[in-house]
Amino acid sequence: MTRIVQAMCGTAFAAALSLALLTGCSPSPVISSPPKASISASQEQQEAAQIEQMLASMAKGLSTEHPWLGDVATMHLEHAQVLSQGYPFGAKPSVGPIEATEATLAQLAEQEKAAAKKYLDHVISDDSSVSLLYASLHTTASIVASALDNGNELDVNLKGSSPSILSPSDLGDAQAVLLDNQQDLVAGLEAMNGVSHNDSMAARLQQARRERDETLAKVTSPTPGPVTIEIEGLKDPAKHKEIWAGLEKDVADSWALVLAASPSDQRKDAAKSMSGAYSKAVARGWQLTCWPGWR
Repeated sequence: MTRIVQAMCGTAFAAALSLALLTGCSPSPVISSPPKASISASQEQQEAAQIEQMLASMAKGLSTEHPWLGDVATMHLEHAQVLSQGYPFGAKPSVGPIEATEATLAQLAEQEKAAAKKYLDHVISDDSSVSLLYASLHTTASIVASALDNGNELDVNLKGSSPSILSPSDLGDAQAVLLDNQQDLVAGLEAMNGVSHNDSMAARLQQARRERDETLAKVTSPTPGPVTIEIEGLKDPAKHKEIWAGLEKDVADSWALVLAASPSDQRKDAAKSMSGAYSKAVARGWQLTCWPGWR
């Protein structure tokens, strides 16, 4: 567990703290909500469900030779089942057998990329819940495609949460939470790189500083002061990968908050940042969940 001591002043700290307390140590932008009365799935949902069913079948067909794709197939099938319901928020999928389709790894990768591109176009919905739904689908498809392109195996956690309706949120509050987690990432990387002197960590540290500064320029509240971060294992290089993954994942969760709070015309950029942030967490060992952005 991370313990942060940060010299922040004014309303920004109060806003960020209240949001963090509301949603937990690693905030999620959702609250549970019971499904509404039965309604028909939108045309976009029906098309997305068909795409996810196709991806599930392709991944299943490849899973005999590439066992890690079995969990990818199950993830896609869960997506298809949720999307096929008129009201996907709070849906409880029951994954059954998956029909296998013959395909190559390259063909699956291309279809994942095509799906990711299509989902990104749906992120600009006026409904923040729908926006995050498609941003989550965009993220999973992008990460699977990247793994296939790079010849990597992907570890998928099939026990994560399903989409729920979003609670109202303020963009300034969400950006304050993002900045807080970006500050933690920078401080953590600084501390760990001081011990391990890792080239990839040093490069990521420089990038993380730029990302933090970009967010800082958007936050209208008082500038936060220096950050002191204390995490068990910071001085143990054997624990650095796990710590690093957790810090990246916290930033990614914050981007989900920002996406949900942003005006619809800004959500596509937020979705790209969210997807990229989860990709960085996966690269450090975080398990991809079925629905990134929900916890």
